[in-house]
Amino acid sequence: AFTPGDLEGDVRLRASVEALSTAAAAAFNAQVPDADGVYYQSFAGFSAPYGRAPEGQASLLEALCQNSDGRDGRLSFLGRHDYLATPLIPTAELVAEDPELPEDQSMPNDGLVAVASARWGAFRGCIPADHMEQLGQYQLPDTNVRTGFDVARFYANVAGDLAERGL
Repeated sequence: AFTPGDLEGDVRLRASVEALSTAAAAAFNAQVPDADGVYYQSFAGFSAPYGRAPEGQASLLEALCQNSDGRDGRLSFLGRHDYLATPLIPTAELVAEDPELPEDQSMPNDGLVAVASARWGAFRGCIPADHMEQLGQYQLPDTNVRTGFDVARFYANVAGDLAERGL
């Protein structure tokens, strides 16, 4: 983790964080178009501090997680949110702020990426896991006992789906 003082004093850190901004992402996307013949797909993660989503977020999450086919894309969701990893709580609060949402709502996210920002190519849906769990950065059992999400099975299924597509 880093502090606001780190951002002031470390030019490389500040530039790295600025490169992740919405404006920088839009500029990057304009300069680097999708390659022809490449299958692009995306998934979004969602989690909540202490496993408790803010009031009113359920309907927003349902709408945001619809996959590209218009179906409910809340994958492996048993109705309970993942416990957001403690190191991600400060960034999750920043990512949750969205000026386009009513003041009493916040953007569902995985601690680093808003669900609304995770879409690229064929959007396959949302998984109940924070950013660290998606990357396997915790020594957790394969299946999250709270949510039912199994990170190893998830990636095996993604690989199997790509193989079926001949990719």
